[in-house]
Amino acid sequence: MKLVYKETGEEVKVGDICCTCGSSQIVEVRHFNPPHKPNSEGKVTVSSIGHDNSQEYYVGIIGATWIDRTDQPDSWQEWHEIGYELSLEEKMYTPEEFKKIMKEHEADEPERP
Repeated sequence: MKLVYKETGEEVKVGDICCTCGSSQIVEVRHFNPPHKPNSEGKVTVSSIGHDNSQEYYVGIIGATWIDRTDQPDSWQEWHEIGYELSLEEKMYTPEEFKKIMKEHEADEPERP
């Protein structure tokens, strides 16, 4: 599993200087943690340039995402990347249950061109 910037595909590294999404604040990457469960996105700790105080955010704040995740079925990763959200009702499903849910959901979706 690897944390990369969505726009460039470059790997996120401690010490990187980047811009936050939304507020466009320039920050330095201090630390990051991988997701702790399949429907989590992990966290990144950043600090403002010239300041020692750090804040922890979801990795999306710096425009990053995890690739090559081994904790999710391929179809989950595909849905996540194209922006769909599937409510799991705070319940963890087995891979077989999840595949069944995805098939049922895909049957309801119109075909894409």
